[in-house]
Amino acid sequence: MSRDIRNVAKLLADPNPPQPLRAVLRAGGIDAQVRAAFGKTLAEVTAAVRNAQPGALAANPRRPTALRRQLAEIPAQAITTPQGQNAVLAQPGAGLSGAMNQVFRHGLIAVVLGFIMTDSLPQPGACRRVTE
Repeated sequence: MSRDIRNVAKLLADPNPPQPLRAVLRAGGIDAQVRAAFGKTLAEVTAAVRNAQPGALAANPRRPTALRRQLAEIPAQAITTPQGQNAVLAQPGAGLSGAMNQVFRHGLIAVVLGFIMTDSLPQPGACRRVTE
């Protein structure tokens, strides 16, 4: 068993980490969530380009700004043929990677803050009331 898997198993066995952090760890961690979101976004972009409708994704404010800008810049005539679609789909890596790296960085910061907050909470049994 790798060291990372053992560390995750220890965290999941410990009752102190907050439930949201435990849920993320059970789901495979932030890396798995980022990869899944990246795959989903790439599938949506591919479908939009194949259907010659990238503007619909570009208009969605929930999409990363870099991706929306890149989708809005696709000329309509560029995706009217399969060759044009393939050429456009060969390019999204830079925009998607930049956007997803930003999501990953923000998620990593949230996890680190979660660990810091968990560590600063009083441990059960650590504080005892002294009575005479």
